[in-house]
Amino acid sequence: MAITITGDGTITGLSAGGLPNDSVQLADMAHGTDGQIITYDASGAPVAVGPGSDGQILTSTGAGSPPAFEAAPTGGKVNQIVQYTDNANRDLGTTGSWTQVPSMEKAITTTDNSSKVLVQHMGVMYQDSADLTAGITVYRDSTNLGSTEYGFNAFYGNNNDVAWNVFIHYLDTPGTAGSYTYKIYYKTDKSDGHYNQWVGRISTSVITLTEILP
Repeated sequence: MAITITGDGTITGLSAGGLPNDSVQLADMAHGTDGQIITYDASGAPVAVGPGSDGQILTSTGAGSPPAFEAAPTGGKVNQIVQYTDNANRDLGTTGSWTQVPSMEKAITTTDNSSKVLVQHMGVMYQDSADLTAGITVYRDSTNLGSTEYGFNAFYGNNNDVAWNVFIHYLDTPGTAGSYTYKIYYKTDKSDGHYNQWVGRISTSVITLTEILP
C-alpha cells in the first residue's frame, strides 16, 4: 500500500515499523505538559504520567498500572538527640532489686505519636573479689522497659578488683507524643558488686536519647 499524505497532513499507508530508526525527532512529537513522563497503561497504550508536585518521587504501582508521583517516605529520620553525662564519684553498693543509678536519667519531648526513642547507656560495673551477677535496665518514667531477654545483662568474674564497661540499647515506642524521662536502673547479687562510679576512682556514665520519626 502506497504512503499517502492528504491535504490536511494525514498520513495513510504507513505500517508499524515503517519509519526508519531515529527518524522522529523530539520536535516532531506532540506537545505535552512540563514534568510529564511517557509510559504505558495496562492495555499497552502510551500514556503520560504527571506532572507531580515539588518533592514527590516516581514510584512503581505494580504490574498493569502506570507509575505514579508520590510523596517521598520519611521514616527513620533522626529528629533530635539529647544526652546527659555523669562524672560524679559514687559507690552505689549492692541491691537485690532494681534501683536507680543516681542522676542517670534524661527527659525528652517527642513530636510524633509514632516516634521511637533509642535509649543508649554506658556505665561501669565493679567487682571486689567474688563472682557476681549484675544487670542494668531502662525505665520510662516508672515503667521498667527491660527484661531478661532485652534489658538485663549479666556479667561474671573471678578476679580481684575487676571493672567492666557495661552498655544497654533499647528501642522504645511510647505511643503518644509527649515528655518522657528515661532512667537507668541496676541490681547486683553480692555485696562486693558495685555499679557506676566508685570511691577513689573516676569513671563516666552516659545516657543518650534519640528520637526517630516514623
